[in-house]
Amino acid sequence: WVAAIHGLYRIDGASGRAERHSVAGASALVLDAGGDLWIGTPNGLRRKPRDSDAIQPVWPQFPLPADGSCCDVVAMAMAADGAIWLSVRHGNVWRYDSASGDAIPVPTSPWIDGMLAEVGIPRLMVDRSNLLWLGGYARGVSTTPADGTPFRAVFDMDPLRDPLTGNFIRAIFEGDRGEYWLGTLGGLRRYEPLRDHFEAFDGAFASVPGREGRVVTPIVNAIARGADGALWLATHLGLYRFDPETAEGGGCEAQLCAM
Repeated sequence: WVAAIHGLYRIDGASGRAERHSVAGASALVLDAGGDLWIGTPNGLRRKPRDSDAIQPVWPQFPLPADGSCCDVVAMAMAADGAIWLSVRHGNVWRYDSASGDAIPVPTSPWIDGMLAEVGIPRLMVDRSNLLWLGGYARGVSTTPADGTPFRAVFDMDPLRDPLTGNFIRAIFEGDRGEYWLGTLGGLRRYEPLRDHFEAFDGAFASVPGREGRVVTPIVNAIARGADGALWLATHLGLYRFDPETAEGGGCEAQLCAM
């Protein structure tokens, strides 16, 4: 399933054909254990049951304001108990109970310890331990148990790196060794929670055809792992393949695979 501004598509993996299921725009998707598809749209949350092509509006249950201030869902993640975390553009993060239909907003304050500091969170991810990761625009990532608060902020404070671009989070990916890979406005980062340590891999993208050997910093928008363990990075410069093993050895290589 693919969410796009022009509609919702289903791609057949065998034939490669794409079929449009809805002309309404979508920006985020999660698939639950029962096979139901949950769809984040500019007008709230929708649900497509596994055995039906009908797409049902489920949230919000109150009338939308005329000024469009609610409820443009930009990110979603599903907790182990089936609850769905939603992030609304320029608004709160919400916890939606898929069983009862109740939704609770998460309060925000940059001044109170343990509270979420930002609104309009662009990325959400629930890891294998059921920890919720929230990628912000300026304050790095925050984490919280997926069943509630408090929130803990994780911020790259290395003085040798730009704190603005490096803490604007565009993608979050959980590795196999307890590490987390972060796509940022300032390139690729690896975060190791046990050491509370960030590592940047900007030098991995030094050789890009057509850019006269200049060091470029791709904006990493999405991360996925290949069967060989390599990371595939969707960036504003195209698709990259990144080898974490080589990077850990002190040198790293990134190959521009498609533009």
